[in-house]
Amino acid sequence: MSRKSVGILGLTLFIAFTLVGCDLISVVGVGKGSLRIQGIVLDEDNNGISGAAIEIDSKPVVFTGSDGKWSYDKATKGAKVDVKKDGYVFASGPILVESDNQTIHFLGKKEESARYAISGKVVDNQGRGIPSVRIVFTDAGGSVLTTLTDSQGSFSREGLIGPYRITAEKDGYLIIDSFDVTGPENVFFLAKADVPAVYSVGGRVVDDQGRGIPSVRITFTDVEANALTTVTDIQGNFTRSGLSGVYMVTAAKDGYVIAGVSVSGPDNNLILLATETAPAVYSVSGKVVDEDGNGIPSVTITFRGGTEATTVTDAEGKFSRSGLRGTVTISAAKNGYTITEQFVVTGVDENITFVARIDQTPYEVMGRIVSTGGLAIEGVVISFADEKGGVKTAVTDADGCFWKSGLIGQAAVTAYLEGWLFTPETRVVNGPESDLNFYGTPDSESTYTVSGAVVDFDGVAISGASVRFDFLDLDRESLFTVTGPDGSWTMDGLIGRIQITPIKSGLTFYPAYQITDKAAMSIGFRAQ
Repeated sequence: MSRKSVGILGLTLFIAFTLVGCDLISVVGVGKGSLRIQGIVLDEDNNGISGAAIEIDSKPVVFTGSDGKWSYDKATKGAKVDVKKDGYVFASGPILVESDNQTIHFLGKKEESARYAISGKVVDNQGRGIPSVRIVFTDAGGSVLTTLTDSQGSFSREGLIGPYRITAEKDGYLIIDSFDVTGPENVFFLAKADVPAVYSVGGRVVDDQGRGIPSVRITFTDVEANALTTVTDIQGNFTRSGLSGVYMVTAAKDGYVIAGVSVSGPDNNLILLATETAPAVYSVSGKVVDEDGNGIPSVTITFRGGTEATTVTDAEGKFSRSGLRGTVTISAAKNGYTITEQFVVTGVDENITFVARIDQTPYEVMGRIVSTGGLAIEGVVISFADEKGGVKTAVTDADGCFWKSGLIGQAAVTAYLEGWLFTPETRVVNGPESDLNFYGTPDSESTYTVSGAVVDFDGVAISGASVRFDFLDLDRESLFTVTGPDGSWTMDGLIGRIQITPIKSGLTFYPAYQITDKAAMSIGFRAQ
């Protein structure tokens, strides 16, 4: 093999290694019995989805590249392979590992494109559409969406995602049908007249300017002193079904005087006028502490009821709020903590204490550290400091990637490598995180010197050759020097990753360039 061929082979290997990213796993060190699997993650337009986390038995092991492709060399037979990425819904998975060189593809949709619509109709025994039927969509978590049938008994609801149970209801009718849906469908309800007949009342609570008043408690009291209640929405509207007979309708909210009215049948346009009073003003202060009595900062304190407001605790866990009116419910919340207490205050200055307990559910995070030039930074120490002073660490691999599991509660995350500065300086996590990324720049005070020589293949010095130094991690102009009579050269004041390239008209150099990030005194090039 010629010297020229050797040089080209070395250059090819160098380029191959520099192109390795976070989405590629080295085959070096593959254990006995390990299986290779690979595949691609595509969107609905057959474009690769980059940065998707491939999971083995619910633990992320590799990210997809810019083309959506991935591979992993350490799988075991029977392991479960799945994929996750924020903003996407994946129909397939998990998939079992069955053989070596198994190819596994995943198809994902953006959440918005995964949404669907449901339409339908409510009819009576004669097939006639029934208007103003309330259609209720309840998801797996118990959250509810509603709509009403039109004058023909038809309805539709868009923007649904995931499974829903659909039910229908209207005073005076018995509707026993229900439907479980996971995608677009057209459903029909059969409504039968209910006996005895009942009616509903709807209306609005307004001030003297005609503005709706939210959170007003509406009470319907019958002749036997039985009471039914509801609350006005953000626009001051209310409705109450299931009424039968005569009722006295009263309304109450701190800070208002509201006259009542009597009803004995359906009425959808009931207006209750509220006159504002001048309630007493008071203040509340308090503290949020952990189980050891230590104050917890940055806890969100929420005030609801007569006064709607929020504040956060200071560095000692303390908070205060003035200008409160009426009956106020006070709660506290912070990611990574469980705070069950709620306090109800009614117009007297008070001092209250919340006890926050660390959420004991462990979680994991992953991320990558690259230079501002986009190159992976290996050997960065990632520290996870909890609020009790405990510290856990991880170290970036050759692709700049890191992963840490078993974290509990809140953790302050920092990155350190001698000679480097990282942005941001600190990140705070309270739960699972797949993009816990940092960017590094060389410390301008950590400079180094490199030197070397340029000779031909017979060892004869090449004088007068230019040597260019390109900063790969910084936006700086290139530096130049010239080889001396003995072919030697030196350059100091370098920082970060540097690409060194010899240049002289009529000559070809092997290798074409070299990259370094530290002091060196024997960087050589051969010319032909």
